Amino acid sequence: MYQRQYKFSLSLDLDKNKIFLINRGDLKDRIDPLYNKYILQFKLNEIETIKLNDVLFDNPMYGANESSIEFNNFCRYIRITDIDEFGLLKKDGIRSAEKEELKYKVHLNDILFARSGATVGKAYIHLDSSLNAIFAGYLIRFRVNESLLLSKFLFYFTQTTIYKEWVNAIQRTAGQPNINAEEYKSLLIPNLKLGIQQNIIDMMDKAYESKKQKEKEAQGLLDNIDDYLFDKLGIKLPVKPENNIENITFKVGFDDIFGDRLDADSYTSYYQNIFDTFEKSTCKFTTLKTITKKIKTGTTPDQKLDAFTIEKEIVFLRNSDIQDGEIIEDKFKYIKNNLEKYLTFSYKNEIIICIAGTIGISALNRFDRLAINQNVSSLTIDETQININFLISWLNTRVAISLLKRLASIATIAYVNNPTLLRLQIPLPAITIQNKIVDEIKRRKQKAKQLQEEAKLELENAKKEVERIILGNNYEC
Repeated sequence: MYQRQYKFSLSLDLDKNKIFLINRGDLKDRIDPLYNKYILQFKLNEIETIKLNDVLFDNPMYGANESSIEFNNFCRYIRITDIDEFGLLKKDGIRSAEKEELKYKVHLNDILFARSGATVGKAYIHLDSSLNAIFAGYLIRFRVNESLLLSKFLFYFTQTTIYKEWVNAIQRTAGQPNINAEEYKSLLIPNLKLGIQQNIIDMMDKAYESKKQKEKEAQGLLDNIDDYLFDKLGIKLPVKPENNIENITFKVGFDDIFGDRLDADSYTSYYQNIFDTFEKSTCKFTTLKTITKKIKTGTTPDQKLDAFTIEKEIVFLRNSDIQDGEIIEDKFKYIKNNLEKYLTFSYKNEIIICIAGTIGISALNRFDRLAINQNVSSLTIDETQININFLISWLNTRVAISLLKRLASIATIAYVNNPTLLRLQIPLPAITIQNKIVDEIKRRKQKAKQLQEEAKLELENAKKEVERIILGNNYEC
């Protein structure tokens, strides 16, 4: 409970089990608890505020709808999905527009706010003047007067819990969460002296730079795992040739393709050099079939069964739930318990491999039981022949994934059936070498995870310090 109380109007914050009193004359626009709590915390701590509307350089601008854009490689098309949880622009999943739409152009220090959906409230500041970009329709562009409010301070304010509480309070939830430009313009921002704003910017810049460096180091550890594994197996891989006419023009004898594939890509020098390297290696190679006891492909219940539930009943794993060689629990879907007979299950210590779409991505099942969909297969491995963690490490190398994609047939999407999957070549060195490789890869992954966690913790601590500066020592972290 807050120390100072304002009589006559009672507001309840049931989510945090708190009661606070607000003077009726202090109610602003709305009477719901979360919204007034946001305003009250500034008042109680005697923090001067200013509305975003009062510091804008010009009117907010809604972005370009995707249907009106032609895509090529001219300029970056920034979507909500291109912005990560820290307000940074992702390097993958890039879409590019064919031409620059001047009215949608993002300029230095422009701030984009997400206006709808699960990511409502997310913010991005454009700091790369060399990046030519326009922004998408579910984003709103704001430009502030730097003599009144520093854009970067506003961005860092949007990374705080204080701002996120405002988003939760202001968003309209009819249909899907939504905050329009007028509502964003009503955002109250701490009206700090420019010097204090700059101090906060410097603090957050330092935390973001530390995060960037530690994540770079972590990614370097992970990226080098493939090279370490190949080196220990005595495999010197060929460099993938440039995609020019000399490298993509070749001929293959009929005897070399008889009974095999007819597509040209399967016989490029890159793949042939890989197979030659395997043959010359001192390491023994076999196929996935020789070390697999059992293989099964998943199923998805018929839509008529209304199988899915929000209750945490039977976990239903899709290929999108496998990332970077791990099963990610964040977005699990669930099937009703009474539909068990319609499902295919993968059990603990079976290997799950994506056979459609994201072909080749694999993970070790560490759950007692998972229902799997039709885009993945689950394999029971003969662990007397191979260390299962060594196998997982090999399956997730760029070479193994590339070779599996080579085996895929293409209809609507790329697909590998189980007999074809089992043709994949697998190295089978001495078990002592396998164990050594597994231990070293485990060490590298643990170090990488530690660096990632340290980076995130440093940033969170910096945000808490910013919140303490803004609201003073009464702020509850």
